[in-house]
Amino acid sequence: MTLFHTFSSQFLKRYNATSFCIVFLLLCFSFLHGLAQPGPGTAPVVIPTGGFAVEGNLQANTPATGIGDWLPGPTGAGGNVLLSPSGLPVNTATTFHLTDLYSSSSDNNFSGGLKFDQNPNQWTWVTNPVGDKVDINNALFHFTKSANGHQWIVVAADRGSNNGDAYIDFEFLQDTLSIVSSPTKKFVSSGPDGGRTKNDFVLTLALTKGGSSAGFFVERWQAVPVSTQAPAGFDYVDRTASIPAGSTFASVNTTSVPVAFGAFGSTTYATNTFAEAAVDLTALLGSFDPCTELGIKTIFIKTKESQSPTATIVDFITPQPVSVVLGVADAGVNQSVCSGGATTNFSLSGSATPSPGDALQSSTWSVVSGAATFDNASSLTTIAHVTSAPATIRLTVKTNFGCTVTDDVVLSTIAGPTVSADNKSVCTGNTVALSGSPAGGTWSGANVSGSTFNAAALAPGNYTATYTVTGTNGCSGSANATITVVANPSALLLTGSAICTSAAGTGTITSSTSGGSSISYQLYNSSNTTVQSAKTGTGSALTWSGLAAGNGYYVIATASGSATCSSTSNLVNITTVANPAALVLTGSAICAATPNTGTISSSASGNNTVSYQLYDGTSSPVQAAKAGTGAALTWSNLPTGNGYYVIATGPAPTNCTSNSNAVNVVVGVTPAALVLSGSSICVSAPNTGTVSSATSGDNTISYQLYNAANAPVQSPKAGTGAALTWSNLPTGTGYYVIGTGPAPTSCTSTSNTVDVSDIANPSAPDVTYVPPACTEVTFKVTVNNPAAGATYTIVDKNGASIPGVSPSSSVTAANSNSFTFSNIPAGSGYQVSVSLNGCQSGAATCGASQGARIAKQPVTSSPEIKQITSVKAYPNPFSTRIKFVVNSEVSGNGNLDLYNLMGQKIKTVYQGYIAAGSQSFELTMTAKQVANMFYVLRIGNKKMSGKIMQINP
Repeated sequence: MTLFHTFSSQFLKRYNATSFCIVFLLLCFSFLHGLAQPGPGTAPVVIPTGGFAVEGNLQANTPATGIGDWLPGPTGAGGNVLLSPSGLPVNTATTFHLTDLYSSSSDNNFSGGLKFDQNPNQWTWVTNPVGDKVDINNALFHFTKSANGHQWIVVAADRGSNNGDAYIDFEFLQDTLSIVSSPTKKFVSSGPDGGRTKNDFVLTLALTKGGSSAGFFVERWQAVPVSTQAPAGFDYVDRTASIPAGSTFASVNTTSVPVAFGAFGSTTYATNTFAEAAVDLTALLGSFDPCTELGIKTIFIKTKESQSPTATIVDFITPQPVSVVLGVADAGVNQSVCSGGATTNFSLSGSATPSPGDALQSSTWSVVSGAATFDNASSLTTIAHVTSAPATIRLTVKTNFGCTVTDDVVLSTIAGPTVSADNKSVCTGNTVALSGSPAGGTWSGANVSGSTFNAAALAPGNYTATYTVTGTNGCSGSANATITVVANPSALLLTGSAICTSAAGTGTITSSTSGGSSISYQLYNSSNTTVQSAKTGTGSALTWSGLAAGNGYYVIATASGSATCSSTSNLVNITTVANPAALVLTGSAICAATPNTGTISSSASGNNTVSYQLYDGTSSPVQAAKAGTGAALTWSNLPTGNGYYVIATGPAPTNCTSNSNAVNVVVGVTPAALVLSGSSICVSAPNTGTVSSATSGDNTISYQLYNAANAPVQSPKAGTGAALTWSNLPTGTGYYVIGTGPAPTSCTSTSNTVDVSDIANPSAPDVTYVPPACTEVTFKVTVNNPAAGATYTIVDKNGASIPGVSPSSSVTAANSNSFTFSNIPAGSGYQVSVSLNGCQSGAATCGASQGARIAKQPVTSSPEIKQITSVKAYPNPFSTRIKFVVNSEVSGNGNLDLYNLMGQKIKTVYQGYIAAGSQSFELTMTAKQVANMFYVLRIGNKKMSGKIMQINP
């Protein structure tokens, strides 16, 4: 007892028949749907390579390599049926990518309340947006076959949102379905059975919110009892459960996946917004009826709100016309070919695909109408020889299950046009235009190009050309033309000539021989214009003289008695041999001190076939002729003179000439020698000497200073028209300047010699310190034995001026034994220096400078000198500046000095009076000093030292 039998017997005991029927039908529907919910998998098809992956992802080779899909993906053996990123089909005959507007007021969709199984002729449509969950943007379907010959289809579609459930139909119709917009926006179906055709079927993909796989349903249009729902006695009946196992795969995208061609304004699909399925149509139709034979003309894609037969339909894509034969027998498409005459051959490629479990028993070709024979009437692939067209040929397929299925193909012939061709005559070596009727045909055959017959190199005789015309129906007709080739007279062999550009109209053309007096010879130029009168053959050479230069001269020989046959000689030229390019000469200037050193140079010369002779102003040749080198030529060791020129002579036989411009060799300008003045510098300021000139030439003259060793000193200076000065010179004798004039002569002159001498710095002045008396707060400093005219300057211990010093801070000494600086505040210390002849002495300071003395004063006590407390130097290490802070408990004269590690003194930081307490001294050094040093501080007989480090930046 089956599950249904058991269930029904128990159920009838408790419920009435009506209730049972309702529950039974619901159970059957649920049970059948539950049996046929396919999952993801790989459809075993031949195209694309590797089968077709049905897993909710559009890319081949992902997640597993070697498996095909809609779009190319990572590298792998799996193929694809759409191009990326365009989404266009690889093969438009088998693959379709349809698109529909989304989120748009212009989107075509069904009027409200229309039902899935209504007669399509009752449907109307509107333009407005629809809800995202039932809004379609892309629909895909791909027809393919498996290795066993089964016909498969892979379908896919998307929706704008996963917020809710949606159902997408792929309806396969055997008749046409279209939409019209006027006078009413409606659908027009030619289906005879309630708007459809018996055995039409629909594949439905269900996208349920949160679902991990696509629901899949198959329904077949078939006869049912007449009812309100099926007024024509036809309706879709669910056949999902009857699909054989392994013949269907379905999936949704369970994660976000990329879509290269774009969907809903994005390049990715959100989870549960893309569904796809693959169906073995051969198995599907076999489950309907193993002998089913369908010709699909339309595929219609739409969305609906549920899987109920009365579900409300929402969005649609314009019906897509197709031409697909599904079923056991396929005779192929109708053929129309051009007539082959009495018999026209057609290639037949039929197919027989029995339903699963069935097998082919036989296949037979037969003639329904017309007349034809077959190479092998029992072979699916054969040749039909049609002798009476059109012929209807039938393929009859029988299977082991008892199916006898037929499919017809119509073979038609198309007549070509009636064609004629005209015979022609042509002279050897010439061409002739071919003509035929009707116009628009093509010529073929040996020596035929386009519509021209070329008799070049052909022996006299008859030749054939074929004229073929293709009619508007694509079929052709042909006719032959006879072309008679007539011999031409022998062509002359011509020789041209060359003439100089300067001798126009002197060219000649000569032939090697000529024919007899029956042949006339006419000379033509390249413009095909006759030149001079025709010449009659003499049997010997002919010459045409007094010709202008030109290319492409030729002679046509015309034999008497043959008005159309002639021969054309070779082409020859009367070339113009250009007079060699005239040299462009450049003369020169030489210094008066170097006579006979002039040069004349040329621009680039010709090659070594050209000879160049230099002449002077009296037209006398100068030196030997030079051959061209392709580069500039130079004549050297020339005396001064005007009117030098060069005659260039080209090669034989023309020996064409040209004259250059005239140039001169002149005496260049020697710059005037500078008159220099030297200078004296202080011994304390080495390398500060100067050498000056009274004036100079203009900026075309360069002046180089040299020392007594004839070595250049500093860079040369350009003349300014005014005095020049060279500064920062060391002492030395014999400085001089060479002035060099402008190129090319660069004549020179040498100045007088001058010296840079030393002036000794004066010695530090001899001063006497006059301390303040008990009642004084200022002290005095007396300068002993001052030098008359010398200037003595006093500053305080820090080098600052002393306010109120008397008579002033600088005094120019007169002829006296001494003078005194007074009114100097106690504790300020002093530094006295002398300047004489611009040179400065060292300073005499409080007790430290040579010659400084202290005037005797009564001393009441002699305090003990105490130990120095500390010295701080910072920053340490330093770069260029460092500060020393001295904390001393005693006062006295002292100095702070820097030494290198060799013990050599580098710098005196401070020298003078150091008061008790804290005081600071700053030092700036260049970055090129030694890196490691030490300092020494002395106050009286006490000293303190420490190490510092300089870091070069």
